[in-house]
Amino acid sequence: MSSTWLCSRNDLFANTGVLLAAGASYVLASRWPDIIVGTLIAALFVSSALHVIRQARIAMQAPVQHARRIELSKIKVVKGE
Repeated sequence: MSSTWLCSRNDLFANTGVLLAAGASYVLASRWPDIIVGTLIAALFVSSALHVIRQARIAMQAPVQHARRIELSKIKVVKGE
C-alpha cells in the first residue's frame, strides 16, 4: 500500500511540477525552471525508491523471525527421560 501511495503522490508532484516549469520557462525565457523542477522530481523519486527498498527489507526479515518463533513453540520439552 505504501508503494502505491508514494507512486501516486510522485505522479501528482511530477505532473504539477512539469506544468509549472513549462509556464515559468516560457515567461522567463529560460531553461532553468525546467532544470530545477527536473532535479527536484528526480530527488523525490530517489527518496521514494529508497523508502520502498527499506520497507521491503523489513518485510522480508519479518517472516523469518516469525517462523523461528513458531518452530520454537512446537518443540516439546519432555522431563524425566
